[in-house]
Amino acid sequence: MNRLIIDADRKRGKINRNIYGHFAEHLGRCIYEGLWVGEESPIPNIRGIRSDVVEAL
Repeated sequence: MNRLIIDADRKRGKINRNIYGHFAEHLGRCIYEGLWVGEESPIPNIRGIRSDVVEAL
């Protein structure tokens, strides 16, 4: 029998916040014409990324 004990009060170290972040790189084709529209797009954007998506994240 396996047993697992979790001690939530025991601190082992701090995880760098840059390691775990957004998952956009895993969305594949959802990036282009989904998140990324380009700076010249008529869709409102912030440096090429859709403004509504930036606000949602």
